[in-house]
Amino acid sequence: MIASHPLATGVLVTIPAWTASGPRVLGRTAPERQVEFAAACGCSEVIALGGGGGAQAVALRHLAESLGMKFREVSGPHALARSGQPGERLLVLEPGLLPDPSAWPRGADSERGIVLTLPSSVGVEAGFERIDLTRAWAGALVLPGALLPRLLALPEDIEAPSALLRIALQASLPEADLDPAALADATWTLPHGVEDARLAEDKWLARQVGGEPGEPLSQRLAGAVLRRGGGKLLERREARPLVLGLALLLAIGAIALCRADFDAAGFLALAIAAPMLELGLGLGRLQRARSGAFKVREKLAPLRWLIDLAILVCGVLAIDGAWSERLFAPLVLLAALYAGSFAEKARWATLRDRGLVAAIIAAGALAHSAQVGVMVAALGLLLLNIAQSRKGGG
Repeated sequence: MIASHPLATGVLVTIPAWTASGPRVLGRTAPERQVEFAAACGCSEVIALGGGGGAQAVALRHLAESLGMKFREVSGPHALARSGQPGERLLVLEPGLLPDPSAWPRGADSERGIVLTLPSSVGVEAGFERIDLTRAWAGALVLPGALLPRLLALPEDIEAPSALLRIALQASLPEADLDPAALADATWTLPHGVEDARLAEDKWLARQVGGEPGEPLSQRLAGAVLRRGGGKLLERREARPLVLGLALLLAIGAIALCRADFDAAGFLALAIAAPMLELGLGLGRLQRARSGAFKVREKLAPLRWLIDLAILVCGVLAIDGAWSERLFAPLVLLAALYAGSFAEKARWATLRDRGLVAAIIAAGALAHSAQVGVMVAALGLLLLNIAQSRKGGG
């Protein structure tokens, strides 16, 4: 939700005839992205215009209902005019528009209705409808339901969004300026063709998977995959559970391999499981960001502890000797992995990675033994801690 109250009670989504064959962005058509936008803005109902009960309208209905919204189809502008109720506010979006809640002007109050505008030089060049010499419509407005009956005075074959824009301007509804920077970073865009849609998707993914300073190596690898193929992965519902399931199977398989004395293969499986898990977690964050969530918190982040547990169990299984000897080195390794805070020194924090630790142990197991690999990995982390503490003045 953009403000403390819903932006509007309902949203008008136009389903153009070309929607089925049109470009998809992040696995969604433009009407589907608009429904997600409206849900994030607090709208409770979707009014679809132009679907004709076809497959696109059915898909839109399923999406709206999955987001907890009511869904209604209208046959044309006159049917829409008869649906307006006093006290309601209708969010009207231009066909093809790909909006993002974060781009909505801060402080823009929609209680009385509102029209988003752009400078004409910028807006018209980006494909938006011109209002006059200085202004262009930014593709979104909020209209009081009491103004909808004015559509009855117009022909039935008009373009409803454009007609509603003229009605809003004639009613002198307040206007708010959309920041043109939103067009540059594709936070708010009106793509024309497949190439524009691809660029919008690439910019969105770059924004969402930009990479935080100090991200562990596994997260960086997962981020690189998501930046290149995140759009295609988002199209497939089964992608995230499949990736997470594979990561957990690799962790379980690693324990089985170490129990069977295939230590190098076991830790190599863990080295693959770590970035695989990060890929699944990152895909979940993208799914929630696509739906318009501002604060994206990863509920499955504790799954990383399972990788830590697998490293501990594999270390115990791979090392010979008494229980105290078998536990000591893996516990020191995990303690060194978690010790200290390295937020200020991103280049050091990148090396503090479960997948890299597992890969070092696998290399040690191949060269000599898993015990040597665990000791080398633990020693490396301890030296990293010491070096960082000295640089920090400790």
